[in-house]
Amino acid sequence: MEFLYQLEASILLLSCIFAYLKLESLKVMLVCGSDLLQSFGIPGFWIRDQVKAICRDYGVVYIRREGQDVEKIISGDDVLNDNQANIKVVDELVPNQISLTRVRECIARGLSIKYLTADDVIDYIREQQLYSNSDDK
Repeated sequence: MEFLYQLEASILLLSCIFAYLKLESLKVMLVCGSDLLQSFGIPGFWIRDQVKAICRDYGVVYIRREGQDVEKIISGDDVLNDNQANIKVVDELVPNQISLTRVRECIARGLSIKYLTADDVIDYIREQQLYSNSDDK
């Protein structure tokens, strides 16, 4: 839930900046992979009104991974299906299997993520103690 509040705050801040600068040609959209997009359809995982607001008011850029059926994901959820026009699908130019889900799994298992993401990201994750077991904090 903390992620959702941070996302809302970030979207609100960017919207205010765009309004102030009158950058009407820019649009804030949620960029995600299949795991996040699929999670929109899990009952109780997201607040449905917030999913509607994200899809309707901002839109989603979905990075298609090899072997994922994005049309099935979208058609299987009422909110995503109703907002298809605001969901942009982008194919990976260089297919890889690195995802935030895999990064979180590595961290939870105590494995290195050195070659999975940038050093600044690794430093931030360590400083904020993200994705570690609650017993470790």
